[in-house]
Amino acid sequence: MLVSSTAPSGVTLDQLQSSGIKGAVVGMGLLDGATIPDWVLDQWRTVRARKMSVYVGTYAASPTAPFADLWDDAAWATVKQRLTLLANQARSANANGLAFDLEPYGYDMSMWSTSYPGNTHGASATRTKMRERARELAPILNSVGPLIIYTSSNASFPGSYNDIVQAAAGNGTDVYADNMFKDFLAGLLDGGVATTVTDAVFHWGPQAPGRTWETGIAESVSRATQAFPTVSASVMMWPDNNEGHGVFSPSEMRIAFDAATRLSTGPVLLYEHTLVYGGQGYDWSATLAAIKSGIGA
Repeated sequence: MLVSSTAPSGVTLDQLQSSGIKGAVVGMGLLDGATIPDWVLDQWRTVRARKMSVYVGTYAASPTAPFADLWDDAAWATVKQRLTLLANQARSANANGLAFDLEPYGYDMSMWSTSYPGNTHGASATRTKMRERARELAPILNSVGPLIIYTSSNASFPGSYNDIVQAAAGNGTDVYADNMFKDFLAGLLDGGVATTVTDAVFHWGPQAPGRTWETGIAESVSRATQAFPTVSASVMMWPDNNEGHGVFSPSEMRIAFDAATRLSTGPVLLYEHTLVYGGQGYDWSATLAAIKSGIGA
């Protein structure tokens, strides 16, 4: 199981490791070509020296399609240059792999649509191009190690667990019909990228009608691996949710993480807003104890 931050303030690495946390996903924001400071790389090396994993993440967000307009060769040359820099820096810190966050982050919500902003090409040609662009990224990703993908509700595939949740919310049954996520993932798999797809639905609980943590997670993993047999599948959960849902009790998190770590075939992610810096009155000690109990650490 991985947590989304490694800073030493707030809950310490000792506490995380003793609670069964196996590593961290560190998000670096937009793929902007910035050089990561040496002190940050040293922090990652410290985590790795503890035999914990580190995955270095970046956003796929852009004003058009994921990372850049699919038909803009110059823009994609820049994407690959910047991703190579990130990969080199991650590798220098002995990171285990990279991570992609597929949320739009302030850009158009249709970024993953075959009719993304400014696209003048047909759906079939656009899907082919998305797959091709993903294949181009594969060697860079493979130079570091496995990839973790946080999908978000904007990037999914027909027949996914997200589909069920969207239908239950009254958003229709074809929400992902024109979504390019499956083409993107297919291109990565073409290139041999060992990929874990992490379902973000569980930030807010099982959500789909009649599902529990146990049955919902099992169904999510099953649907992902049936659609993409070579991927690993897992979930991401958010105990200190402070954006509308409200926090989850430690006892519920014990049940949730027990199910997640048993049923997932890739790393389970613990997302957080207050773990590192404290505040908002959330009792992480009780939640970490519950997680430790749930996963049998």
